[in-house]
Amino acid sequence: MSVAETRAAPPALLPSAGSRPPTTVDGSRGGVTITSGVNSLRIGARAQFRWTTDWKEAIDEDADGVGAGIEDGALSQFDIPSMGVTLSGGVYRPWLRYEFQFDFSRTGGEGASKIKDMILEIRPTGGNYRIAAGQFKAPFGLQTLVSSARLQFVDRALTHGKFNPGREMGVIAGGTFLDRRIGIDGGVFNGSGESARQDNGSHLWVGRAYVQPLGAFALAEGGSDGGAPLLHIAAGVRGGKGIRGRGAP
Repeated sequence: MSVAETRAAPPALLPSAGSRPPTTVDGSRGGVTITSGVNSLRIGARAQFRWTTDWKEAIDEDADGVGAGIEDGALSQFDIPSMGVTLSGGVYRPWLRYEFQFDFSRTGGEGASKIKDMILEIRPTGGNYRIAAGQFKAPFGLQTLVSSARLQFVDRALTHGKFNPGREMGVIAGGTFLDRRIGIDGGVFNGSGESARQDNGSHLWVGRAYVQPLGAFALAEGGSDGGAPLLHIAAGVRGGKGIRGRGAP
């Protein structure tokens, strides 16, 4: 018997190294992206630190006690309004996407959960439509949809808290046409607010249509983010359940 005949053959059920998809690590786009075939994981993080001075201009907010009758003066304070980690990517199939966003700044109680976004999304490769479920921003006001890290100014507009739904739990469907120059989104949500359970028998429904004649708007208001001049014109409508804590509809 020759030496070649006594050598053990490799197990037929084990895939060869060449048949396995390679694993790559990319840190060139901000954060770290790990990819292996259709599976991917992108790890991102950001934090906002703020120093504010509130000058009350001769206002006394104390009704009694040692401070009553004395002007409050300036209030200097430091704050961390946002500190979060985002995990996103694809899993199992090319058309199945996910995103989880966790907030590590101060939160407390229902409606202020550490979990900000939890999205499971069906987005066909090369397709112009998507279906998603979980918790995310309801598609209504642009000031809400733009991340706080991509605003033109430090804070959102004063009208934001009155008229715009925030993060809600529900489902959404949408699509774009003509090279993302026209788009539409619509969804149904609890209407109870962020990380809050349904509190009555009604739902909040939201719809939004937009036109971008000069090209796709990447939800970034700053001039250094947007690149070439862009134009975003949209109309939103909502009904059903009123927005919790935002006053009358």
